[in-house]
Amino acid sequence: MDPADQDAVRRTLEAQGRLLGQHDQLLTDIWTSLQTLNASVTNLLASGRAPTPAEAPRVASQLLTAAPREPHVPVPERYSGEAGGMVEPCSGHLQAISDQPPI
Repeated sequence: MDPADQDAVRRTLEAQGRLLGQHDQLLTDIWTSLQTLNASVTNLLASGRAPTPAEAPRVASQLLTAAPREPHVPVPERYSGEAGGMVEPCSGHLQAISDQPPI
């Protein structure tokens, strides 16, 4: 393999590793938020005092202000189609992904 190609593969793998770390942190934050929400709902139900319909908007606003902000997920760089940035075996997978209809 050409040393220039090895450097490109190494840089790509490092970038993917950083992105994977960010995703792992985001999933951890989401899991923690879900656990906190579950504990709040469980405590509310266990207390026997569920909010009345008139109180629900106030309780909901309190929960929303106490909830952490939604995490920032960076937009990935768009693949330019240039072969220099990617290795050839990946191009078939990328094409299969890009051929999928948007969600």
